Amino acid sequence: MTSLLLTGASGFIGRQLVPRLVKAYPGSRITAASGPGRAATAPEGVVPVSVDLEDAQATLDMVRQAEPDLVIHLAAQSSVADSINSPWPVWRGNVFGTVNLAEAVKTVRPDANFVFASTAEVYGRAFSDGRTLDETSPLAPANPYARSKAACEYALQDLWSPEGKLVILRIFNHIGAGQDERFVASTFAAQIARMEAAQAPLVMKVGDLSVERDFGDVRDLIDAIVATVASLDRLPSRNTFNVCTARPRPVQAILDGLLAQATVVPQVEIDPGRLRPGELRRVAASNDAISLATGWRPSRDLGDTLSILLNDWRNRVAARSDLAGA
Repeated sequence: MTSLLLTGASGFIGRQLVPRLVKAYPGSRITAASGPGRAATAPEGVVPVSVDLEDAQATLDMVRQAEPDLVIHLAAQSSVADSINSPWPVWRGNVFGTVNLAEAVKTVRPDANFVFASTAEVYGRAFSDGRTLDETSPLAPANPYARSKAACEYALQDLWSPEGKLVILRIFNHIGAGQDERFVASTFAAQIARMEAAQAPLVMKVGDLSVERDFGDVRDLIDAIVATVASLDRLPSRNTFNVCTARPRPVQAILDGLLAQATVVPQVEIDPGRLRPGELRRVAASNDAISLATGWRPSRDLGDTLSILLNDWRNRVAARSDLAGA
């Protein structure tokens, strides 16, 4: 591999993927693309760029500079709640951005390989019957974010050049340092960190704790992406893989794991604003396909994952306190 283009480089996953790619592909030219105004200092061997993927010409100009033989497309509007409240920016950013990128790469390097970060949300109501789903299960997306990602999958399957390989990764819930509060484990950790710093009352606001989700470590997700890229030569032209632990857990287990490491004992209260009508009770899927194709299996311990998340939030809360007091 001589040139690699990563989008979403400043995001939760991208920030942790960049150094892994540098280590895995020394000597390769890595272009790390972020949204407008978000390009940051990058390690040696990485070219940081800022681009609006909704701008077709700007996207084409970036791709011409990068001339990638591999694209890893992480950039997305990823909040389900935001998509419900304001669906058009999510559709515009996800679908237009993906199609513009795919068309630009086809123009410049039609033989390039393309790895697309999709989501477990595309299965949606298919989880309703309680079965463990695999990649052949039907798609039944139940919110604007999920529908936009499903649309991207269909678009790429239709539009991607037959000269290059396409891999769609359906990513399930993942946890780790740097995650923002729109996601359930992170919002629990943030609340605990503020209580420990005496910045909030000892009341934990939660939604439905009985629903079951597949929670993985972001480090395992990074391993899955790297393993997929390393396996491209032996993969067929079109691939779809679930990236999950294959072990669903109730949200209560995430809360309990964080509280077990907390120095406070809060009262737990249901916040009606955090409840979603008609929410799926259980999300379960197989990861056999990616394991057989790449050898990847998740390996991190959930307790360690939650410890890293909570300590990250403790550090963030302390840093903000220091800035406020300066």
